Amino acid sequence: MENLTESQYLDNRKRDILASPQKTEVDWEKWYAGWEKFKDSEYLKFFIKGANSKSNIVYKIGSDAKYTLIIDAKWIYAGWHGGLVGQEAKLTSDMKFVETNDPSKIVLELKADKVLGKPMNKDFVMEYGRIAGAYEATGRRLMGKEYKRALRK
Repeated sequence: MENLTESQYLDNRKRDILASPQKTEVDWEKWYAGWEKFKDSEYLKFFIKGANSKSNIVYKIGSDAKYTLIIDAKWIYAGWHGGLVGQEAKLTSDMKFVETNDPSKIVLELKADKVLGKPMNKDFVMEYGRIAGAYEATGRRLMGKEYKRALRK
């Protein structure tokens, strides 16, 4: 597993896509649009889906809740897909619950190290789909086991 910046990863991915004789710049632009869409909105939706599946607390985007959860992805492994087999993505992240009106007031901090994404299925064939599966698994795991453990302290 290489440690690349996002721009290095994207440069490599573009080179791989355009190296195929059947692919064109249009294929790259379509792939990149999917990447940006997932990064801008879908990862958070998948995290919330996972968190809400294991919590009595309801997580929402854009609510006026007393607390806000900040997710800081530290490391992402996109996994791979090779037809009938593949490897799930992994996500390492820090999470902070802060007061919405004063984000300098940290209420709870959690860490997740290399959380393995959801098992491969048709929704997680592309890199960004596999990464979304890792966000969902992180939400499920941390809002279940880790969150309860932190609250007992």
